[in-house]
Amino acid sequence: MGSGKTTIGKLVAQRLGRPFIDLDKEIEKKENRSINDIFDQDGEEYFRQVEAEVLKSLQPERYMVVATGGGIILNEANRQEMKDKGHIIYLNVPIEKLASRLNEDYERPLLKNKEKEESLLELNKERQPLYRDGAYELDTGNLTPLQAAKEIVEVVK
Repeated sequence: MGSGKTTIGKLVAQRLGRPFIDLDKEIEKKENRSINDIFDQDGEEYFRQVEAEVLKSLQPERYMVVATGGGIILNEANRQEMKDKGHIIYLNVPIEKLASRLNEDYERPLLKNKEKEESLLELNKERQPLYRDGAYELDTGNLTPLQAAKEIVEVVK
């Protein structure tokens, strides 16, 4: 979260002439409620089930750029689904930069009522090995979104 997946993903899709899909937005459409409401009303486990269903429903022959939520990789089946359907790009951003970007963001379910930098460090420790599994890692800490998009386009061509 806060890595620039949506911003960079839209730029990549534009450069490749492909549709852009924000998986969280697709989940919200399917559930007819916000991610926060899903977490608050049904919990993270339910959200992860819906997330997996929506990911599985994507058609790889459509050649799309998809921005997923950061927790999608917690499920082995999701990681395999993404590997089977295309390229995985891990946008690696230093924790301090993420915390700064998310400082005024109170809408992230996994950061609500928590110390952001500490929570991000915990999430990163748990998830980073999974992010790297089969992914091209791009350190975007010192890149503009446009620079990151250009590099990703070169990787996937």
